[in-house]
Amino acid sequence: MTHSSPARILVVDDHPDNLDLLEVVLERQHYSVFRAASGPEALNCVADVSPDLILLDIMMPDMDGYEVCEHLKKNAETQNIPVLFISALNDARDKVRAFQVGGMDYITKPFQIKEVLARVAHHLMIRRLQQDLAVQNTQLQAEIEARKQVELELTQKRDRLEQALQDLNRAQVQMIQTEKMSSLGQLVAGVTHEINNPINFIQGNLSHTASYTQQLLDLMAAYQSAFPELPASLRSQTKAMDLDFIRADLPKLIASMEVGTARIVAIVQSLQVFSRLDESALQCTDIHEGIESALLLLQHRFAANGVRSDVEICREYGSLPPVECYAGQLNQVFMHLLSNALDALDEAGRKTVSKVNESPVSEPPLPSIKIVTNTLDNDWIQVQIRDTGLGIPEAIRSRMFDPFFTTKPIGQGTGLGLSTSYQIIQIQHGGRILESRSHGETIFSLEIPQRQR
Repeated sequence: MTHSSPARILVVDDHPDNLDLLEVVLERQHYSVFRAASGPEALNCVADVSPDLILLDIMMPDMDGYEVCEHLKKNAETQNIPVLFISALNDARDKVRAFQVGGMDYITKPFQIKEVLARVAHHLMIRRLQQDLAVQNTQLQAEIEARKQVELELTQKRDRLEQALQDLNRAQVQMIQTEKMSSLGQLVAGVTHEINNPINFIQGNLSHTASYTQQLLDLMAAYQSAFPELPASLRSQTKAMDLDFIRADLPKLIASMEVGTARIVAIVQSLQVFSRLDESALQCTDIHEGIESALLLLQHRFAANGVRSDVEICREYGSLPPVECYAGQLNQVFMHLLSNALDALDEAGRKTVSKVNESPVSEPPLPSIKIVTNTLDNDWIQVQIRDTGLGIPEAIRSRMFDPFFTTKPIGQGTGLGLSTSYQIIQIQHGGRILESRSHGETIFSLEIPQRQR
């Protein structure tokens, strides 16, 4: 049934007079009328014409109206056709049974034509609305499915874009890292070349200078013993230059120069160890040596400043085997994490100073960095760098390894330190880098396998 085509109505009754009357009345209302004189004939007709509404008598031979209705309601193709019972039975139990078997309405004979037409029109309208609603539901479901498909495609595109962005960021970090290592290599090569020659010359000659100086001092002492009475001019000159002080201080000066040159040599060696210019491939490395090189290069930052006291460095080194790794890259991770720990201690010191200026506070913990190394059960090694700073806020913890993400002021951080460390540990070495907070310490744990597969 559509809005433009007439409704199809099946009239079922074993009395021809009733069939004739209802057929004439309904056709005057421009309905398409079909008729059946028995229950089996009605079921056959339903299968052929698929009516929009059925007027069904109850008292019929062979198969009564109740049975016909039950058959219709059991069939998925016919169960939604509205059935209006027309019967001379007027007992309440008959009417109740009519509704129990699936009837939509009940008209008692003798019926009034207007009542029949009104009820037919009413149920056809309901039938039409139900069909329209079914069509709309089907269309809506199709739209929902189409929208879900679009949302799925958009989600997939978003995921691909996010992945592409992450890949781009990683590529940028890798390019920056490669460029940085190249620049660092050139810098270290230049520094070591320019410093090694003169410092070796100075260091080599200092031992001779110390020997010659001592010989001259011994000779001067011998002259003074042999000639205790010096001429007046020499006595005044000796007094003016404070010869006794020079004799005592000159060996100390030479010794301090020897210490200073040894310090310069150690720094140059640490630079070479840190950068590992000639060791870009995988090789077995002493992890502790790399940590110590980073500590030496950062030693100037351990001293007290305006916001905190000296940083205490605690080493709890375990017995580590040589580890197969990219030594230069791993040393960068140590440098990044130690630098971040020092930044955290400085920040904690600034906040403590600010609170002290506002109101008295309890004694803050002493600034310290603890480095713990040990082996794990599954042939992995672990390096922990712990500091007594304020820790990483929960709000930014999920983003701390993102490339270019930083909480430092402009000019003080690029947001590449932790991101680079993440790539070096987890991607280059197949390891793990974890952050946690325990007993007032921020802990960065590095875990890598002893051998790269």
